[in-house]
Amino acid sequence: MKKIFKHVICCMVLGSVLSAWAETSKSTDGFWQEAGRDFTSPVTTDAKNILLPGTLLTGLLLLEKKNISDPIQDSVSTRRPLGSSSKYGDLMGQVVPNAIYAGSMWAYSYFEKSALAEEQALVMVKATLYSGIFTDVFKAIAREERPDSSNNQSFPSGHSTSAFAFASVVHAEHGWAWAVPAYALASFVGYSRINDNKHYFHDVVAGAVVGTSYGFGLHYRSLKQKPRGDSAAAIRRAPRGYEYSFMPVVAHDFAGLSLFGEF
Repeated sequence: MKKIFKHVICCMVLGSVLSAWAETSKSTDGFWQEAGRDFTSPVTTDAKNILLPGTLLTGLLLLEKKNISDPIQDSVSTRRPLGSSSKYGDLMGQVVPNAIYAGSMWAYSYFEKSALAEEQALVMVKATLYSGIFTDVFKAIAREERPDSSNNQSFPSGHSTSAFAFASVVHAEHGWAWAVPAYALASFVGYSRINDNKHYFHDVVAGAVVGTSYGFGLHYRSLKQKPRGDSAAAIRRAPRGYEYSFMPVVAHDFAGLSLFGEF
């Protein structure tokens, strides 16, 4: 099943690249210029309101690793509260919900001739792709050993990056009603990685920050590039000066990440 989903994502990415190439070839900007703007969207758009405090929080957790991440890791991985259900967190962190969302939106755009749905699918693919690239590059640089000592690919969590990229795009495109279950799924994915002794708490937080920053960053880029007019969907998707901050929730037998929004 994992190989099937990987092939699906490869096809989706190829389709989005070709689509983006076709669009940008008509303008004065080239493909690589647009790709560069997409890649830097977490710092060049209002998504920086997520990235900056999230980065500070991750740095704090790294500095306090012995007092926060290590105790959480020892407690959760020893008790394994998720039991065998953690395998679903592993699966959902491998771009499965991202692929389902993008595929569904592309299908809807095809049959209903919806340009908005097509754009939403593209935002999801871009957020998944760029956040994944960033995370993989950072893993190669950081080379932090996993808690189970299986390899040096612990920081940041790729599963959490993918899951929070999915949740943040759902949030940005469809509002809080859909965002709550999406963030719940993403949190389950992150917690399952600690449960399975594959990541520390700060790895999961870092992945959440990267994924969320790209989800919102590319959403804002999409709005800037292709205004939605005065349709109801456009009004729902209009940026409203959101400001977000992350806060860890830590107890003796529980660890989580809260996302606070001000709008």
